[in-house]
Order: sequence, then structure tokens, then C-alpha cells
Amino acid sequence: MVKKYEKKILEAYLNLPSRKLLKHQFEMEEDYLAGHVSRFLHGERFEEEFAPFSDYELEVINPLIESNKANDEGKELITAVLLTKAVCNIMNKYKK
Repeated sequence: MVKKYEKKILEAYLNLPSRKLLKHQFEMEEDYLAGHVSRFLHGERFEEEFAPFSDYELEVINPLIESNKANDEGKELITAVLLTKAVCNIMNKYKK
């Protein structure tokens, strides 16, 4: 059974603002994961293993974080990255 704190993390992911620094890059991937998170919160479980980011996504995201870690957009991107990793970990933990 999903723990209360895990549910709150999943819900927080669904409420993340758009990642300004990414300029709508990877929106399809974010929507795909958000759809699975929403279904997961409604009780559905999945056989697939969720990976937070592809190698290409990390090649784009990591330099953005590094060059913007002192400003609000960079900090929001760090939060989004950490939440994405947590969400994938939670859904993989309860894999079918």
C-alpha cells in the first residue's frame, strides 16, 4: 500500500509548474509520466520500469542546472528533477 508521504510526493509532481528553463522541451515526456502518475494515484499499477530521464535529457538538463543554480528558475528545475526521480522510484517500488 502506498504510504501517505509517497502519495503527497506523487501529487506534488502533478502540481509542478512548467520548467521555464527547458522552454517546453521534453513536454511530451513530462505529460507521459504525469499521465502514469495520475493513473497510479487512482490505483493502477504498471509492469514497466520508469526511468526519470534519458541520457539525452540529462545532457540538456544538467548544464542548465549548473549554469542557473543561483537563480529561481534553476532552483525550480532542480526541484522538478528531484521530484521526477522520486516519482519514478515510488512507481517502480510498487511495480506490478
